[in-house]
Amino acid sequence: MHAALWLCCDATTSTAASCSATPGKRPRLSYHEARVLALSLDGPAIRLFRLHKGSGRSITGELFQAHLHQRGDAVSYEALSYTWGPPDVREDISIDGQCLSVTVNLYLALQQLRQRDEDRILWIDATCIDQKNLKERGHQVQQMGDIYKQADRVLFWLGAATDATDVFLKSMQLLHRLSLRYPCKSWSLDDSRWEDLWKDVQIQLNAYHGNSNLENLQRKGLEILLDRPWFRRVWILQEVANAKSALLYCGTQSVSVRVLGIAPILLGVEPNPHCQAVLDIMPGIWRESSWWSQSHSLYTLLKMFGSSEATESRDLLYALRGISSDASEPDILPPDYEKSEQQVAIDAIRFLCGCDLDDYDDDERRSLPTDIRSLAEGLDSLTYHSCLALAKLSKTEKLEFLLRRPETQIGRHLVNTVFLNDPNGEMTQLLFQCRGIDVEITEEGLAEAAKNETAAEEVMTAILQHKTHSTKITTEVLLAAASNTGCGEKVLKLLLPHITGTNVGYIAEAAALSNDRGHKVIEMLFRVHRGRDTTVPVRRSTRTSTRRSTEDFKVTTSLLETAARNEACGAHIFAVLFDQRPQDVKMTRELVQLAIYNKRNGFLILKLFLEHRPESLALMESVARYADEPHAPQAKVAFRLFLEHLAARGPATTLELATFMRWCTSNTAREYLRLRGRGLAITKEVVGALAMNRLSRNNTIQMLMRHTAPVLELRRDAALELVAIFGPLALDWLLRYRPKEYIDRESIQSEVLEHLMTEEERDTWNMLPFAASKGHQALVELLLERGANIEEKLELGNVGPTAANLAAAAGHKEIVAILIERGADIEARDLLGRTPLILAAEKHESTAELLLLKGARVDAMDDDGGTPLMAASRGGFRALVGKILDTRAGIDDKDKHGRTALMYAAVEGHQRVVRMLLDRGADKRMVDSKGATALTLATEGGHRLLARLLKDYRHKSEVVRDLSEWLRQGLADGTQGEEPEDEVFDAFEWNSIWRERW
Repeated sequence: MHAALWLCCDATTSTAASCSATPGKRPRLSYHEARVLALSLDGPAIRLFRLHKGSGRSITGELFQAHLHQRGDAVSYEALSYTWGPPDVREDISIDGQCLSVTVNLYLALQQLRQRDEDRILWIDATCIDQKNLKERGHQVQQMGDIYKQADRVLFWLGAATDATDVFLKSMQLLHRLSLRYPCKSWSLDDSRWEDLWKDVQIQLNAYHGNSNLENLQRKGLEILLDRPWFRRVWILQEVANAKSALLYCGTQSVSVRVLGIAPILLGVEPNPHCQAVLDIMPGIWRESSWWSQSHSLYTLLKMFGSSEATESRDLLYALRGISSDASEPDILPPDYEKSEQQVAIDAIRFLCGCDLDDYDDDERRSLPTDIRSLAEGLDSLTYHSCLALAKLSKTEKLEFLLRRPETQIGRHLVNTVFLNDPNGEMTQLLFQCRGIDVEITEEGLAEAAKNETAAEEVMTAILQHKTHSTKITTEVLLAAASNTGCGEKVLKLLLPHITGTNVGYIAEAAALSNDRGHKVIEMLFRVHRGRDTTVPVRRSTRTSTRRSTEDFKVTTSLLETAARNEACGAHIFAVLFDQRPQDVKMTRELVQLAIYNKRNGFLILKLFLEHRPESLALMESVARYADEPHAPQAKVAFRLFLEHLAARGPATTLELATFMRWCTSNTAREYLRLRGRGLAITKEVVGALAMNRLSRNNTIQMLMRHTAPVLELRRDAALELVAIFGPLALDWLLRYRPKEYIDRESIQSEVLEHLMTEEERDTWNMLPFAASKGHQALVELLLERGANIEEKLELGNVGPTAANLAAAAGHKEIVAILIERGADIEARDLLGRTPLILAAEKHESTAELLLLKGARVDAMDDDGGTPLMAASRGGFRALVGKILDTRAGIDDKDKHGRTALMYAAVEGHQRVVRMLLDRGADKRMVDSKGATALTLATEGGHRLLARLLKDYRHKSEVVRDLSEWLRQGLADGTQGEEPEDEVFDAFEWNSIWRERW
């Protein structure tokens, strides 16, 4: 209700003196300055206003207290329904001798309602309620429905009149009088007899207004009235709805509202929904046949009238609750103006949606409406999200309250949420029972139902009872069921007809991935697969026959690896697989590794592996490889388990030892020898396996050679292989750990050399260059240790390349480094005059970079005039080319064929190298001995992009020269000058850095 100044004095002090009669002597008093007639808030007490009879401008009256619900001897009164109007336009009236300022709209209403010869008892909110007293205000608002319901008559004041409103009201007065002559209570709004009565009205009024103007005035008058603020005010709704009888006042005219509802039909006026709803609930012939008699819950009223005007947002709730069919009891949302708007909204949400704040998650709670108007605007959305919140919490009883409301929307998300969170199937049954026609069963919904870990079977059963033929049980639904850790196998039993040979493997993988009872699902799948008729139709020309399906439940690598990761039931899954399909369980290193890293189930899985695949090389390698891995939970356990299992099967073999030495650390190798070392020897195969052990080969070799319990025999060929691989370091080990067998260092070296080179090779080649060319680093070290000539040539006659040439040409960077460190000549030339840098630059970039770092000459030329820059350009090593150019190598040097580094890069199609050479100043116009340029060579080689680059490229110096000339010409003649050719600017496209600088 609108705030207003309220003044009340004791009824015994009333006076007929007028405020205007003694101007300046009786000041207006505020509520706080007035003497207040106390009102009991314990019962149905109200104040009534006695409007004194009279005429003229002065309005006087008095207040007295009365009680509702005592109709036997209660005071008769009329209740006023009006809008207060502009608060700053006011008039004075006198109440109990005190001046009270009221809005001009109320003042005009009192002027029209005052009788000349008799007092009139009225209830008016502005005078009968202390608007400043929040407790009293809430108490009176709660009784508002009864106040209007018990009034003898309700007076609807719509304000000042116009000519059109007077014509309209006179027309309705005449229609009302005529209708009293007939039994029209049974006439519907579309009864033709109303048209007949209206014609009579028109005939009688035509004499005053004329045929053409009357209907226009009537229609305009109705439209003016429907547009008055009174129709938009929320409080008038309960005032209208509770009225037993009512008069509509506008200016000096009034009319009973008994037949007002027919006026829009007779005049062809279409009121807006809000106005039409007000007309529907007016006391009259059609109230009981309107929507009012069917459903007027608070939810419905808020949706219909949530946009009504109210001074405070909470008034929307307090005005409508009193006329609702479900919230009119005193203890339901009682008006309380001491509460905040937000708290009132929370109370309304609790009533309308059945949800407490705790039922919503944090995000939902933050998005809840904070006042009644925003609540009314988003009521459908609020209801839907409340359903979601209740479904997530499995609060079936509260959810039922919302589902039974016809206005509640049933979206896919809500359906899916119910399916997923239903604790026992009752929520799903309720959903179909209350709103089955609105429930859309989708693939996503079926998948959510299949994921329900507590009641998937019950939920799916209910769904299948309501599923239409168009709803498909897809593979995704079956996968969701297989992943269900609570009751996946039960759901799959319901869906057995939909499991085919094409999806059974995926279902098994899904069960193995995340299901604690995945082995039960897989076991059921095997059982079902064996028991199913696998004949399928085959179409041949026009006949259809059947054949046996070859589709099978395939145990895939993915299924095995997924099972190995499963920490809940991985061992059970492998037990089923070994039992049903042992031939399909392929042992791989990855599979064993996953079992070793399986913290909870890995030990049991490994036991199954040993039981069913004891001789698997992959199993042996993986156990050895991860035996000493600190992050593998089952590594040490698996290692001991495997060795114990091997011990039970018989003595160790050389292959077994070599396999373990390939992966073991010295600690695990020692443990292996303790349990399995008896009778073993260090063979050439074992040494080869140790050479590949990058983790701890040196420590492991020494441990093997010094092991005493038992002592391992070191075979002669194994010792020579050891020296050949590990060089002088191996000699030290032999002399230290096996002194009885190996005494003389030189004899060992000689034996090794004889072992590595055939007799023919020894008769043809010198040992050091030969070893360098073959990449035998250890042998090179042995030979240098024995004093071999580092500069000796390959052939015995001291002819050919040196060791440095051969190592550089083969890209043996480590050997090149050793030779340089021992003083080898890095400018030594082979038979064609090539230095190590020229030999390495074309094919081995890292070796060439090492030689550059050690000071190799970049200006060296071979017998054909070739340079390191040409070799690097031919090889396409852009970074190496850049480093060589940084040493100021001749970029346009030519060999005997007249070719430059740019030409060789163009021939091979190395665009990035060509670009670098051009940027560094290479001359693209140079020609070789046959007259070919780099562009010609690139074109002949089919390198189109490279050819375009060479064709369009302009060096920065040329670009700057041409642009300078252009600017100089423009400055000389005072004009801009002739614009440079397009090629000048195209050059910038190929010189991005210079383009930015320009």
